[in-house]
Amino acid sequence: MSKTVRISDELYRVLDDYRRKDQTFQAVIEELARRAGLFPTTIKDVDALTRKLEEVYGYDSAAVTRVIRALQRIYIGQENERSIGVPHEDIEPEYGNEVDALERLGLIEARHYTGKYEYGYRTTAVGARVGSEQVRRTLDEHDADLRELFNGYSAPVLAVVVRFGFEQTETGHLSTRGAELKWPRDDSLISDETIQHHYETFIEQLSEMGLAVTHSEGSFTVLPPEFNEYLQTTSARQTDTLGEIEVYRLIKRYATGDLTTRGELLEQLHAANEDDLEAVVTSLHDEGLTSKYSRNNDAPFLLTDYDQLLVALRERVTRVLGDR
Repeated sequence: MSKTVRISDELYRVLDDYRRKDQTFQAVIEELARRAGLFPTTIKDVDALTRKLEEVYGYDSAAVTRVIRALQRIYIGQENERSIGVPHEDIEPEYGNEVDALERLGLIEARHYTGKYEYGYRTTAVGARVGSEQVRRTLDEHDADLRELFNGYSAPVLAVVVRFGFEQTETGHLSTRGAELKWPRDDSLISDETIQHHYETFIEQLSEMGLAVTHSEGSFTVLPPEFNEYLQTTSARQTDTLGEIEVYRLIKRYATGDLTTRGELLEQLHAANEDDLEAVVTSLHDEGLTSKYSRNNDAPFLLTDYDQLLVALRERVTRVLGDR
């Protein structure tokens, strides 16, 4: 027997404040469900979006391409859950009509803020699925170009560019915001003009392929979550080197207080594992620079010589880089 579902007074007030004039409560709930990807939709993938634009709205292939390109840029550039996404000033001048279409189709939504940019755009749950699929198609399309790009660097240089050039967000995006190569400091483990040139060229070439989005007046660049997954499938040798560089970088971040707990360290391990981390800390302990590694404590190890630890990490990274 079905039961009547009653809405609390508090939820009723929230929905009442949210809905537009003359909009029914059912329409409000359906809209929220659609944005969360829970409501049935005819746009489930890139092909469905293409068909809808062509068959329902009469778009030609060039117009469809622009809409998909705009969605891909927003999906890549949204960076993390807390941000407004791609600021309206960065996307609307070039893709204003396409942004309007995507919003009406429920694939993106405006995120407002009282800071520098009044609002920006992020994908809805459905838009994220379609955007992710399009990124994977772009990766497949440029597979030969990407492998040529990667082969242009030694494995250590590529590892440094990726691990020191980008910070991974909670959504899996790779962002240059706060990255060591983007904003080198006195305690940086990398201070090399050749590496810096490789880093800038790397970003430029990915941007040309549509796999990197720079916005907010050019202050930072974002890569999609799928890029990191793709990178680790290209070569076991690169993955091994990525893991080694990753561990050195995480130990440095822990030493400087950017990461403070074992859990935070483990969350940032992607190309390496805790065994790799423990092995390096054990070798540093043997040099008198850290305590032993402990898996049973929130603080996995203690520092016994901060300054010399940074020197040792810098020497190890330099040794891995070798002839670059």
